[in-house]
Amino acid sequence: KPAPIIRGEYHVQNVAFGKQGKRAAALVSTPTSPGEIAIIDLTKKTTLPKFITKMNGEWLKSVQVSKPQEVWFSSTNKTRVQGWVLKPPGFRPSKRYPAVVQVHGGPRTQYGYSFFHEFQMLAAKGYVVFYTNPRGSQGRGSAFTASIVNGWGTVDYEDVMAGADWLVKQPYIDSKRLGITGGSYGGYMTL
Repeated sequence: KPAPIIRGEYHVQNVAFGKQGKRAAALVSTPTSPGEIAIIDLTKKTTLPKFITKMNGEWLKSVQVSKPQEVWFSSTNKTRVQGWVLKPPGFRPSKRYPAVVQVHGGPRTQYGYSFFHEFQMLAAKGYVVFYTNPRGSQGRGSAFTASIVNGWGTVDYEDVMAGADWLVKQPYIDSKRLGITGGSYGGYMTL
């Protein structure tokens, strides 16, 4: 049974285990920092990664990045869908912003607590960026992922649209300036 080895909101990838199985090195990113190399102590139940590089430190000092806010909304059949709202740096609640809905590829993948440079770039240009894990995404069990087998563009489309409907109800969104984009399967979903 899988068990978490670190605590917190991180994206862990490219893991290499030590010879004795007590430590691992990995590329670890957060929603506000591109990947850095970290050591993970596997002898503890859950731990924080110990970062050993700061390759993006100088660059991060020269830019403004935003931290996304996790949200949940309801879609058809009362399906709960996870999403994130990334607001522009210097966000003002009284202002109305254009927004971009991002749809992930795959479809058997998922968004999570990783750094997305293209999302940060759009936010830096004044857009609210909204991204979700509709049905067909991984991370919520095999039934959730398999719900679009032989049915691409059905319930996953309903989830993306339910998310867009949720988004335009936010008082800071200019509903007349709403776009959608996606890569690979996400591009298919935009048609």
